[in-house]
Amino acid sequence: MTEESSGDDILTENDFQKMIKKLRVKKPEKYKFILKGRKSYQAALFCLYKKVWGSEVKPLSWEKSSSTILYKGKCSKNEFGNQRFIHSKDEIPKCFESLVTEKAKPKNVQKCSKFQIGGLLGHQEAEHLFTLKSIMSLFSSQGKPLILSCSI
Repeated sequence: MTEESSGDDILTENDFQKMIKKLRVKKPEKYKFILKGRKSYQAALFCLYKKVWGSEVKPLSWEKSSSTILYKGKCSKNEFGNQRFIHSKDEIPKCFESLVTEKAKPKNVQKCSKFQIGGLLGHQEAEHLFTLKSIMSLFSSQGKPLILSCSI
């Protein structure tokens, strides 16, 4: 069995139920309709998610979101950098995205290099800065030139 077909790419009812339990604990207000739905509703939702997962094609309506601009509370309200955008989606696509994220986490952590560690849960972005400073210090102590290129 290859890595791609190891079973990690299959969405199971157990994956769905784990996500439902997690949402009940962490975000019950955000997913009220789904969490208060009966077993038959959740079973239908799982069937929908499984179909979307298998086809890898999300319904167009899932792409819709609304944006709200919030002022950060510092400096001028007119400066773009002092604004924050909150994107809102309906519960069903948002729940599916949570499911995909949860399913991908173990593989992402396993495949993550030490140079990407700042993006993982329990780590900070400052760890990227530490890595860069360490590399710069090493090259400087050896008297070697160094060119750093960053892309966003």
